Amino acid sequence: MNKHKPLSQQHGSAIMLTVLIMLIMMTLMLFFNGRVTLFEQAVSGNDRRAKLSHHAAEAGISHAVRYLNENKELLISENAGGWLADASSHWTQCTADHTGLPCAAAPLDADGRSGSFTRENVYFYEFGESTTLPMTPTIDEFAANDDYQVQALLCVVDFDPDTFDVADPATYAECDTNGTVEDPTMAVKLIATGWSDDGSSEAIVEEVYASVLPGTNAPHVPLMTTSAIDPQGTISIIANPNGGGLGVPASIWAKNAVDIEDGASTSTCEYEDFLNDRASSFWTTHTFPDGETVAFCDSCKCPDKEADGALSHSNVAGESREYVDILDNDTNYPDDLFEYYFGVPRSAYETVRESAAAVYPNCSSVGAGTGGITWIDGLCDMPSNSVIGSPDNPIVLVATGGLDFNANSVLYGVLLIVNPKVAPDEQEAGSIQAKMNGGVTVYGAVMTDPGGDPYNGNFTIAYNEAVLKRIQKLTLLGALPGSWSDLVTSR
Repeated sequence: MNKHKPLSQQHGSAIMLTVLIMLIMMTLMLFFNGRVTLFEQAVSGNDRRAKLSHHAAEAGISHAVRYLNENKELLISENAGGWLADASSHWTQCTADHTGLPCAAAPLDADGRSGSFTRENVYFYEFGESTTLPMTPTIDEFAANDDYQVQALLCVVDFDPDTFDVADPATYAECDTNGTVEDPTMAVKLIATGWSDDGSSEAIVEEVYASVLPGTNAPHVPLMTTSAIDPQGTISIIANPNGGGLGVPASIWAKNAVDIEDGASTSTCEYEDFLNDRASSFWTTHTFPDGETVAFCDSCKCPDKEADGALSHSNVAGESREYVDILDNDTNYPDDLFEYYFGVPRSAYETVRESAAAVYPNCSSVGAGTGGITWIDGLCDMPSNSVIGSPDNPIVLVATGGLDFNANSVLYGVLLIVNPKVAPDEQEAGSIQAKMNGGVTVYGAVMTDPGGDPYNGNFTIAYNEAVLKRIQKLTLLGALPGSWSDLVTSR
């Protein structure tokens, strides 16, 4: 009897075994493939969440820059409401004891990495008990966002361009917390923390924004004009006593001729002789927050002859005199007053307009409470007895559509009469209305484009350093190349 199975049965068993092995292998492959897929999904999910947290942090930086630009006039202002003012300070000096963010984003001297943003030389932003910028959704394209928060460090730059040497690190700009802030040169380090939508991933990035453009070039002469001057009316110009150098007064700086000899009662003098025109009972004394006291006299004028203290004068009271305080026909006069003052090319005037503290179609909203750079698109028509700006918060009034100041009006600051849309050499004389009538007084300086009207009327321009040094200067913030840093990403 044959005990072996038929060949067909043996073949069938082999096939079944092979199929079984293949099923097992396929099962294992599917299992491992599932594990790999799950792993890849986890990696992909982590990467997605990391990217989301980074995107959120970057959005925070962008939002913060917009927020700072909205408040640029306050950033380092010590005037009322300014972020460095004692009564409403938002900037608080970091110390070695501040070991958390934002101060921890600045190194200690002791760690061997001392440099510009050294912890003891920077300020951190705080509002109430919070150190995050209160970026409410005042900008339409930004909605309230819980996916990021931004903190900030302020570096007030101590920088002397006259001694700067790129090969000498000792001359590099550094943060400085000593003394009074008198210059807009600054840097703000933004530290943004972003989270993914489920909160499982966190990213912290930082970037430094600084005032990278020159900013406002405060005038050193009370009257700067491109046009020739043949004034008609009663005009007093109070000189900067050191405008032409130490002890050399400067009252008028002109590209073309200045002729005060005939047909006008025009004179220049120094501030003391200006005040002595009237008894002290006509003066108004103002004390600034730092204790400096200055006298103002809206009804005073310069004496009309040299014997009484006039520097230059017309021939109304005798033979005329043109002294060294008037510099005319000067080949070194700036080609473009707009660029000279703001440090921005005229072709980029929109940059200044967008950075102004306020932009108005006319001067109906301008008054004693208006300060900083104020841009007027149309005619600035000020009624009689108007007060524009104040000694503590002077104005830079950019009158692009001309102006008409009427009797007994007073302005504290700089009056800039320009048409930024037209190049200086393409302007026609008298194309920009510029009228100051009936006893207008400017404590500060006046600058006019070639298209400005001839200087007719009755007005006084008194150079006042105490006012001019308190002007809120143009602040343009830009990212410093190479300052971006990815501090941490966790998930």
